[in-house]
Amino acid sequence: MDRNKKYVAIIELLAASILFYILAPFGFFLNFFLPIFRKLNYFDFMQRFFINLYFGIMFFFHSTALNLDKLGNVIIGELIEWVVTTKKNTLFGKYQNSISQAFGFLIFVKRLNKKGIYFAKIIDYVFGKDHCINAYLNTLFHMEQ
Repeated sequence: MDRNKKYVAIIELLAASILFYILAPFGFFLNFFLPIFRKLNYFDFMQRFFINLYFGIMFFFHSTALNLDKLGNVIIGELIEWVVTTKKNTLFGKYQNSISQAFGFLIFVKRLNKKGIYFAKIIDYVFGKDHCINAYLNTLFHMEQ
């Protein structure tokens, strides 16, 4: 790894956090007074603002959950691989893939043992029908673009 790029992610996180906490209150305050200055319908403007705020928060929650899943895959992926399959060099333990994507790959190539099938069914039950295989196929689709 290039020595100059070694800590870029930490610097990016710190800079984004500092800027967000400094600028967000001004933006939030401005959104309450902007409709008055522009002579807009205050109710419609506030409704759109809070709807967008809601979806922004939901996007943040989803992104955080996905990144924690990927971190979990790095930390315990090899252990999961050892329990659910005899195949080596799967997507378990790789930082760019979630646990669901790794399970989806093994479903796709039909290399899960009985425990793996059981765990994949639990994941699919919790997150929706065919979640694992869809997560893996979604990864393939995005790699082609």
